Amino acid sequence: MLIPTIDDIEIKEKRALLRLDFNYLFKRGFKIEEFHELNLVIPTIKKLIEENARIIIAANFKNRGNTKNFEYSMEKFANIFCQTLNCDVYLTEDRVGSVVNKISQEMVPGSILLLNNFADYKDETDNNPDFAKRLSEIADIYINDAFTLSHLNLASTNSILDYFDNKNVCIGRHFESEYGVLNIIRSNEHPCAIILGTDFINEGIEILENLIDEFDKLLLLGNISTVFSEIAKGEHNTDLKIKLKDRIECLMKSLDVRGIELFYATDIFVANLDADMTTVNNDSSKDNHILLDIGEGTGNLFSEAISDVSKIIWCGEIPLESKWSRNGGTSKIIETILKNRITTVLLAKDPVIDLMQSDKIDNCIKLSRTYKTTLGYIKKKPLPAIESIEGKF
Repeated sequence: MLIPTIDDIEIKEKRALLRLDFNYLFKRGFKIEEFHELNLVIPTIKKLIEENARIIIAANFKNRGNTKNFEYSMEKFANIFCQTLNCDVYLTEDRVGSVVNKISQEMVPGSILLLNNFADYKDETDNNPDFAKRLSEIADIYINDAFTLSHLNLASTNSILDYFDNKNVCIGRHFESEYGVLNIIRSNEHPCAIILGTDFINEGIEILENLIDEFDKLLLLGNISTVFSEIAKGEHNTDLKIKLKDRIECLMKSLDVRGIELFYATDIFVANLDADMTTVNNDSSKDNHILLDIGEGTGNLFSEAISDVSKIIWCGEIPLESKWSRNGGTSKIIETILKNRITTVLLAKDPVIDLMQSDKIDNCIKLSRTYKTTLGYIKKKPLPAIESIEGKF
């Protein structure tokens, strides 16, 4: 499914309603270079400024640690945009209505209007079509760059599409990138390998159950590797293993029936309490060690396993510090991916991102920066905003 991007519709000197999500920003200080989420949408805003569009931002943010007491003012974001983008920024306490309409008509081309906070606004969360219609009246075109809101049924991401012609609807740069990740996951490309490393065993099992017909090789890391391996050996000596035994054994039978190759981590790269770093067997006690990475042996084993695949889906995370990354096994896997040009989706968090921010970044590796939303897609959870915009085309 192809959804138009910001490069596919006419945006020059248009009033552009841009849907963004600022939710993750409030818990930290307002310094834009620290905001990975905000930096992701800056390219879309810059493109609109270059085309002299009048940018009307509908966004939400709140302090997730204290949802009953949070500021609704967008003033901090206005200051950030003004300083960073060197453009005029307008503020309003409204979201729709005559005041907003007037500003949208009179604002300077290449400037930004920040609407009042959309978080927990009833008409928005109720997907109220009347509110969506009034919101659509303040703009000529609509751009969704709030991929992280795809799991919600909101007026500004769903009902609003009924009030714009197809030629006036598109997605922004960040949404485009994350949607590309979904399309890689959707693609029926084989042979495919899954690299799964997570301490959340139930989540890992759910991922595998939902993708069981999509992969040919399974490479397990971390705690899930240990649990699967021990259950395969008949070791059910903890409450967790007893609880998961039947489910894991059923999953392993499904792997066997489908001829899916299974690989376990064999060693890990650790530091002891004295900060000495070394590689130990994966079965070794971890009580006195800090896990840094998979070991070199596991890196070599997994590199060989993926050498003939055409697609990799990498889910989870490895406790790894970037300064140690060259000594562990993750680098060897990345090197094989790059050497063989394997299309790879990374749903891992900071450890692999550390590597990707170095000289190893490459366009054959697609990094999802919205881990939970993409994981929701894998788990077959509804993503109404994506369904709505796909239905438009």
